[in-house]
Amino acid sequence: MIACMKAALASAFVLAASLACASAAEAAPKNPQAEAADVLFREALALADQGNIVGACDKFRESEATEHSTGTLMNVARCLEREEKFAEAWKAYARVRDEAKSAPPAMERNRTPSADRVAAAEQRLKSLEAKVGRVRINVEGAPATLVSIEMGGTTYSRETLKSTPPILAFEAGTQRYTLNYQGNRSTVHTKTITAGLESELSIVPGMTEERIVTLPAAPTKTPTTPTPAPEPPGDGMRTAGYVVGGVGVAALATGALFGAMALGKKAAADCPEGKCKTNEAYDAATAGQGLSTVATLAFISGGVLVLGSGAMLFWPRDKTEKGTARLRVVPSGPGLVMAGSF
Repeated sequence: MIACMKAALASAFVLAASLACASAAEAAPKNPQAEAADVLFREALALADQGNIVGACDKFRESEATEHSTGTLMNVARCLEREEKFAEAWKAYARVRDEAKSAPPAMERNRTPSADRVAAAEQRLKSLEAKVGRVRINVEGAPATLVSIEMGGTTYSRETLKSTPPILAFEAGTQRYTLNYQGNRSTVHTKTITAGLESELSIVPGMTEERIVTLPAAPTKTPTTPTPAPEPPGDGMRTAGYVVGGVGVAALATGALFGAMALGKKAAADCPEGKCKTNEAYDAATAGQGLSTVATLAFISGGVLVLGSGAMLFWPRDKTEKGTARLRVVPSGPGLVMAGSF
């Protein structure tokens, strides 16, 4: 499909070229600018034959900018139409038609019959009627102080609009125009453009000027800190379980340490059947007994805490309960006591 479209566009440029070119003898350039424009024009045709439409359009524009020719402008108009710049394409086609109507055939650099060029341009203008909104400007009833009208980037004098009023084309939407009066006074107005329709813009005294107002900037929204999501039910209990488990593991490690120290002391005491041979051996045996007691208590406390941690982590509870766990581990007598509320 893309290849077919490129071929169709290339053939359109070739058709336009047939309207733009004549024999080398007839079209011999008379100045360096014309010669440079012809070189660019032929490069554009070569690119179009190769299917490089974008490159061809760039060359056509360069050629037209180097020296104007209605034949080159015809191809530029086709490029604008391809790029969906329909209002600009309309303006280019209209210029080609008007220049071809007024110029004698012998005056054209490429010797193309004016009638053929007029017919080609009018055919393209007809095809664009549904894609642009057309405006006729009527200055018959305009104030005597009106000097010119600026619309679509072009300024039209009152005399031009009165003698040969052009049909202007615009994309659909709101088009702004300026009325320039004597004494350097201007007023700005707008007109709604509808694609496919031709309307008349009558300039009359007392037209309401559009007031151009600068709107205040939209207030800047102050970023807000998002509210943290509520803690899911039961998370307090789970946290307490991890804490209790950590304390239990630490107690077990302490018991293991003191147990190893107790075994060391008992081995150094050398008191078979509880009978020590020296005071030093007796002191070592007594110290080992104390360490053994501490180790036993640490093992018991650690075991209880680890079991309690498992119960807190895995014991089933009501999912809708929203409580806060509080835990205290305090010494009591020879051991530790875990107390809290959940």
